[in-house]
Amino acid sequence: MKKLIFLLASVALLGCTDIDREELMKNRAEVKPAKPLEVNFERLEKQKGELIELFSTVYVAPEYTFSKDPFTSVVDEYRQAQEAEAETLNPILIPEFDEFKLVGILTGEIGNIAVLAVADESFYLKTGDIFSANRSTIIFIGQDFIKVRDTSKDIFGNTKTEIKDIKLDHLKADSSKEKTS
Repeated sequence: MKKLIFLLASVALLGCTDIDREELMKNRAEVKPAKPLEVNFERLEKQKGELIELFSTVYVAPEYTFSKDPFTSVVDEYRQAQEAEAETLNPILIPEFDEFKLVGILTGEIGNIAVLAVADESFYLKTGDIFSANRSTIIFIGQDFIKVRDTSKDIFGNTKTEIKDIKLDHLKADSSKEKTS
């Protein structure tokens, strides 16, 4: 008896589902089919060629040009660079620090101006100006002296900084030095 009831219930369920399927199929048939896609084969061939060129497996090594000989001395290169630089510099940057003499100080509305002389040339410098081959900087200009930060480098790149006083040429008895690094 249980088998009979189970069999009737399953037949009834199958019958209901078949009706729903038929209705769904009718609704689907009423929908218009979409247009077929148009393919531009010429453009595809062009893109194919570009992709093959882009992802080609042939490696082309770049051409390198070596500008430096690895067997030359670093010291020689440094000296050559210094000589080449000295030829094209401002005339105030060529003489060494010890060659400069303070011959006067001008006082005016804009402040003090130091007059430095090397051989026959005179230079007028204010605070912050750079002079000499070591690129010394004027820190302070007083009434009868100037304070200078003298920075020098050796061929290995080590930097040595000294604060030096340069007194007027006729007052120059001794020059004081104060080392910093």
